[in-house]
Amino acid sequence: MTGCFTKEELNSLEEEVKKRLSAYRFNHTLGVARAAERLGSFIMPDRCSELIAAALLHDIAKELDEESTDLLLNESGFTLSEEDLRIKPALHSISGAALIKRDFPLFATPSVISAVYNHTVGSPDMDLFSEIIFIADYIEEGRTYFYSKVVADFIFKSFESKAIGKNKILHKAAHMILSHTIASLNQNSRPVHSRAYLTKSRFASLI
Repeated sequence: MTGCFTKEELNSLEEEVKKRLSAYRFNHTLGVARAAERLGSFIMPDRCSELIAAALLHDIAKELDEESTDLLLNESGFTLSEEDLRIKPALHSISGAALIKRDFPLFATPSVISAVYNHTVGSPDMDLFSEIIFIADYIEEGRTYFYSKVVADFIFKSFESKAIGKNKILHKAAHMILSHTIASLNQNSRPVHSRAYLTKSRFASLI
């Protein structure tokens, strides 16, 4: 099942998401939706409405308290590793996927669920749809860190030049993001999820 959502459905979703997020997080979410739509226009233009839905929902559980997050995870049916539970920043992506299933069934397509689940640390088997959301989250225009702009410039200049294939552009961008993020986390003595390393290796093999 894939989703093809109307403008009215997406507008309604946006309004509901707005109620659940702080102004800062909601503005970020809108930025990710714009970036996902722009990336999708190059890669899968027939699925832009589903990409927008995934982007609007990607951080839906980001600001939940610990009790609400634990309840979602317990009810989710997802199998969580000790590593998932230990690396707290990654938990909102898993609880977000569970929340979508519970509260937003219209938008709970397999692609949306997978993209939200994997948008923080990635997955070595994620598809192009999830890859777009992963990248859009990093390059959205509200990001202030320098490397976000580096990755965005690489992507859109590469699309324009057509020097390499579109899919390979995404794979290269994902590899750039993971390499920089892992290096930064290591430098600051912060934990890195093993899935991030596996995902980086996977994209290294595709570029």
